[in-house]
Parts: sequence; C-alpha cells; structure tokens
Amino acid sequence: MLPFPLFKPFANQLVAGFTTREEGNFKEDQPAFLPSLKRLSDQLGITEPVTSYQVHGDAILVIQKPPVPRPTGDALITRTPNLPLMVKVADCQGVLIFDPKTRTIAAVHSGWRGSAQNIVGKTITRMAELGCRPADLLVAVSPSIGPCCAEFTDPIQELPPDLHPFIHGKRVDFWAATKAQCLGAGVPESGIELPTECTRCHADRYFSHRHGDPERIGVFIALCHPEA
Repeated sequence: MLPFPLFKPFANQLVAGFTTREEGNFKEDQPAFLPSLKRLSDQLGITEPVTSYQVHGDAILVIQKPPVPRPTGDALITRTPNLPLMVKVADCQGVLIFDPKTRTIAAVHSGWRGSAQNIVGKTITRMAELGCRPADLLVAVSPSIGPCCAEFTDPIQELPPDLHPFIHGKRVDFWAATKAQCLGAGVPESGIELPTECTRCHADRYFSHRHGDPERIGVFIALCHPEA
C-alpha cells in the first residue's frame, strides 16, 4: 500500500493511497473483493470504502452516506468524514481530488473512454458547483498505463480530437492528457501529481489489464474526522 506525496502535508486530515498486488484483488465481481476491502479498512482504521459499478462513463455521484445498493458511476464525491471512497483500476487511472479549504474529496475512475469524455475535468467542475475553487484543488493520479504502453490500432480514428495532441504514433500519453484536463478546469500545475510508474511495465507490482490480469488495485481517499 503506497501513499501520494502530494497529500503528505495533510496526513492529519486525509487517508489516501493505492494498493499493490500484495494487498489483494479489489474487483467487485470476484470472491476476493470483500475480504480485500475488509483487510484494507482494518489496516487503515477506516470504515469500508464506498465503491461503485464502473462503466467507463462520465456519471458523477455525490455521496453523503454509504449507498445501498452499490451505485453505478465512475466518479464519487463526498464531504462526509470517515466515508472513504475507492475506485478500482488495472491500467486505467485512479484520480483522487482533495480540497483542503472545503474538505471535499473525490475519487475518479478514468480509462481511455473516461479521458475521451473528460470525466476528470467534469468532476472538477461538479466540485466547483459544490463550492470548491479549482485553484485550491490537489489532484493525484495513480500508477496507470503510461505513454510507453498505451498503444492503439488507429488512435486518430479511435479517439476524439481533444486527445489528438497526446498521440505519438500509435501510442497515447494519457498522463499528459489528464494533466491538460486538470489545467483546463483551473487546477494549478503545482496541485497535480502524475504517475511515475506504468502498470503494464510493472505488472509484477500492479495489476494490468493489458498484461492479462482480471484483478484490480484499489485507489482510495477518506477524510479524517475534524478533531483528528
């Protein structure tokens, strides 16, 4: 289990990070999911994270209490303390957003289809509608498929024009695309942490769909109680 350096100054306010293979499988339709979720919550001393059925869309859910049944959507937002949020990824980006001023958090699942729909930018806009200033936001992106390995058969035809500047031959730099989408939504460059590891290149450490793994790592964030 690894932290995000960007969030280190807020360790008394926030629990956030991402799992590795060692912490188990976080794919909800497999038997290991619930045991992995419980082990993680026990280890971190938090309640079990809220997750959703991810469909590679751009639905953004504002969560105030644990939803029953599990909702469908690819971005979760809350201001409720001790209500962890988690997205599950294996090459897709797990994007965590924190506003230390309003104590608002978000967890976003963004694969190439999410990037094509600018789900990260839309989540930032939704947070602004809830009273957050994009200039105050901190955005951290989990290990995910890098520009070295995100290869398409014909990316010009498969991806929308907004992503064409990030195409290099048959490969696409989705890390740079997410950074541009954050900047375009008003987040300062100093508030953005991009990955340093590609999940396909480091499939011994993370699950990778392109490596053939059906499992998922978890990318999670939780607000501590105000008095913590």
